Amino acid sequence: IFKAALSMPELFPEGELKVLKAGIEDEVSLTREKIACLLSHMFLCTLRKPEWNRHWADFHIWYGSTSTPVLAYLHTLLVYFAQLDSGKPEHPQELVTFHRRVLGSPPDWKNSQCLMSQITPSQELIPSVAVEVQFANRDIGFGVSGSQEEVNIAMSPETCVVMLLVPTLQDNEALLIRGARRV
Repeated sequence: IFKAALSMPELFPEGELKVLKAGIEDEVSLTREKIACLLSHMFLCTLRKPEWNRHWADFHIWYGSTSTPVLAYLHTLLVYFAQLDSGKPEHPQELVTFHRRVLGSPPDWKNSQCLMSQITPSQELIPSVAVEVQFANRDIGFGVSGSQEEVNIAMSPETCVVMLLVPTLQDNEALLIRGARRV
């Protein structure tokens, strides 16, 4: 954990992270090595919370809790760090991409007369990589309660850095995360 944290000046020589601002479609890609560095700092509570973040930007909310979800989150995080210590991820230059999508003008669902299409999944439509869809909070991240979103974020520690990158989503926005691994 300390080794990864100490690599910050080398990995982030500019001393800052790109933030995906509200209302602007944009993306940021980070190597697994950079994410490991950020997660180490989040674990050690050594980063300043971004001004736009209304909640937290590290794991201090998990420390001291004995709730079942939090214990599972901490276990997953420690397994992630143990994998780092054993030489994983094996491809530290692979990218995890966070893409803020913005819809120009949302449909007026309340007054729409359009019918939903019948969709039948087929094997050809199923991607070869895991895909998850979440309908949850405007503030994406982790917490202590065990909600669907919190579980999905916490079980993929590489996605936890979203707390440093993505301010509150607007009603016409979504966040796509590609490349993050589950522990």
